[in-house]
Amino acid sequence: MAKTLLPDPVALTLDRIIPTDETIMVIASARQATAACPCCGKTANRVHSRYLRTIADLPWQGIAVRFLLHVRKFFCDTKGCKRRIFTEPLPQVARRYARKTVRLAEALTELAFLVGGEAAARIARAFGLMVSPDALLDAVKKTPMPSFPTPKVLGIDDFAFKRGHVYGTILVDLERHCPVDLLPDRDADSVATWLKQHPGVEIISRDRGSAYREGATRGAPNAVQVADRWHLLKNLGDALECLLTRHHAALREASKPDREASKPDAVETALNISNIPATSPPVSPISPSHLADKQNRRDRRQARFAEVKDLLGQRQSHREVARRTGYSRNTVAKLAGYDSLPEPAARPKRHRKLTPFVAHLRQRWAQGVYNATRLHEEITALGFSGNVSAVQRYVTGWREKPRSRINGRHPPPISLSPRQASWMLTNPAHARITQEQRTYLQRLTEQNPTLAAAQQLALDFCRLVRERRANEFPQWLEAVQRSDVAELKSFARSLEQDRSAVEAGLSLPWSNGQVEGQVNRLKFLKRSMYGSAGFDLLKVRVLHRVAV
Repeated sequence: MAKTLLPDPVALTLDRIIPTDETIMVIASARQATAACPCCGKTANRVHSRYLRTIADLPWQGIAVRFLLHVRKFFCDTKGCKRRIFTEPLPQVARRYARKTVRLAEALTELAFLVGGEAAARIARAFGLMVSPDALLDAVKKTPMPSFPTPKVLGIDDFAFKRGHVYGTILVDLERHCPVDLLPDRDADSVATWLKQHPGVEIISRDRGSAYREGATRGAPNAVQVADRWHLLKNLGDALECLLTRHHAALREASKPDREASKPDAVETALNISNIPATSPPVSPISPSHLADKQNRRDRRQARFAEVKDLLGQRQSHREVARRTGYSRNTVAKLAGYDSLPEPAARPKRHRKLTPFVAHLRQRWAQGVYNATRLHEEITALGFSGNVSAVQRYVTGWREKPRSRINGRHPPPISLSPRQASWMLTNPAHARITQEQRTYLQRLTEQNPTLAAAQQLALDFCRLVRERRANEFPQWLEAVQRSDVAELKSFARSLEQDRSAVEAGLSLPWSNGQVEGQVNRLKFLKRSMYGSAGFDLLKVRVLHRVAV
């Protein structure tokens, strides 16, 4: 049993266990006859004295555990050693001057790495460990930074300390799928300095920002720079959005046929008077789903009624039947007198203020007066005391619903924002694009030749990126220069300035995909720290356990 309870069964002997309601006290003694001097390393066997050392350990079943260790002090008889008396070291049990065992300290530190200081302290308190958040964060800060080999394929991207104002840089080993360092800014000088301090990087995947391009060129001039494909498509989408913003009138013009089609036809609003009962107001048609729900409710009542009758047939008491079915005893007693399921009683018809004026409303409606406000004015003169909304609700059932309506309302005309239209122009066959939107996009490109040409060029570029056809990139650049799309020409000029990296992105398999995943993890850690911790603590937590 001692091997399972003691932190180091080789160095300690279990003497006694004293349990209480709040604490378990474990008394143990050091069992080695000799000890090595921490200064000279020589073995000492002459005991100077003994003392008790109290150390906290991992809890047992949520109860705090305290080790009471009988520790010895030895004389160091080696000539020339500056240490004359020393306490026997127990490195597997606890560090020097520590009040926690090694395994408890490691568990708390790992917990602080995972969830942060405040959350880790609350979790530890739930398990019977009283530790402060500051002590946990101090243990995290004292953890040595992991060492890592210089990556051959490096991914670089930025992350925000304060979005739009302060940014940092994360460096990721794309072969080992782990971050290797954080930089407190996103300057070219910082990137170049880091690359010079870590020679051997052969491929650098980055976005198309000028800072990382300049820093990579200066820090690793022989490395192949790869422009991230997602950022290439993002830059294309930004160019298309600028183009559509300039042609915003075309977006509104393309939606005009939808507006015309959404207007109700005057013929469709005519009332079929022959289907309206002469003495009762028309009832709005009941939807099929409502009828299905009504039938389902009746089926459930029938099943429960059959269950009640079956239990009663087994000579069960009303109390027992009520307990099994969930009905009250009064309901069970009432159902016992029925041979079949009783139908709900029909609701009595309410007397309406409009009832005396229904004949006048029907007559005027048949004459072509469909305006509820005008009808309200007429019956008010005849003595009606209600408001116009009562008349509006009453005649709603007399109106036929045009087929183009949805839930009684005309569908809004399709009109896209520049951002929405830019995404749809480059993804016309996407499953989330409806047929109405496809028709709108077709009408948009037919009415505006510039947008049609821009869409074709954008689709060609997307095909180059997704299928990695670097050999067709020069032809695409020439096609853009022959076009009249100013925004795409500006985009093409920026690609020309970074042509080698773009062609590498269109041919090599590397990208910043996993870098974005590490940025997402970094954001989670940063927000779990409530944004109050410094860069050093964030760096330690991000790089924790990434060394091979």
